Amino acid sequence: MKTRFHIILLLFSVMALGLPAAFPQAPAKPQVPPIDGLGRLQIALQAAGAPSLAAAQQSGIRTLILEFRKARRNAVLNTALQGARKVYENAILNKDLSTAASQAQIIANAQAEGAVQRETDIAAFAIEVIKILETEPPQVDALINQIGKNGFVRLILSLAGVPGGPRPAGPAPF
Repeated sequence: MKTRFHIILLLFSVMALGLPAAFPQAPAKPQVPPIDGLGRLQIALQAAGAPSLAAAQQSGIRTLILEFRKARRNAVLNTALQGARKVYENAILNKDLSTAASQAQIIANAQAEGAVQRETDIAAFAIEVIKILETEPPQVDALINQIGKNGFVRLILSLAGVPGGPRPAGPAPF
């Protein structure tokens, strides 16, 4: 009886040790270098026959991009908007149209305020990038001549991954 118990115990031990091998771990993902956010700008400058970005320009623009994206990630949630949404949802559940309508107005106003702030921040970012590009005078003019004013603005906005230019990752805007 003891021998049988030892054999069963040994069998379970071997199975327990072999279990991880039966379910192999997923292979580690290879390290991918970060995407160069300035690649499209460099290509556009080259196509326009303008001088490439100087090291100081690259550093300045990269710093702006990082600060802009960090600020957007750390944006404070609008508590008034969140509260209005909860009251709005409760009003719908309670079939109270008048309260739902008043909360809808609060929600719309808060969203509009947020949109104005976002657009202002985007404009400030783009203006700072243009100031950096103007340190090499022919760059801005060459880009505008090559891709037009609209294309130039879209190119600058694309550096921050905002609407108006393609995002650095994820689905295309609109």
